[in-house]
Amino acid sequence: MKQSWLGGVLGLLLLFVSCAKKETTCGCEAPTLRMAADQAGTLYYDSTHRQLVILASPMPGPLYFICSFNAQADSVFQRLTLPQNVTFSGALKASCTTDVMTFGTGVADIGLTALRVR
Repeated sequence: MKQSWLGGVLGLLLLFVSCAKKETTCGCEAPTLRMAADQAGTLYYDSTHRQLVILASPMPGPLYFICSFNAQADSVFQRLTLPQNVTFSGALKASCTTDVMTFGTGVADIGLTALRVR
């Protein structure tokens, strides 16, 4: 009887440990690596990934996949024609996108906090 009770407790413990929320290491839910403030770049639509991206200036700069944005950035998106030169700010995160060949200085995801047309 004691062995079955102990086995049940261990089974439940394993279930809780295996279902524990794992920390996200990439994408918008990942920890912020650093903040970008008033950085220049060009906004494009990446048809391969079906996502807006910013290629930072000066060329060749990092490629930022936009994973989230606020209402101010959304209102700017609605009146743009692409590609468009922009100034942007946001939280840089490790990118989950691994199938990108860049000629610049890397790839990151960005949660935009500000976007302005230059």
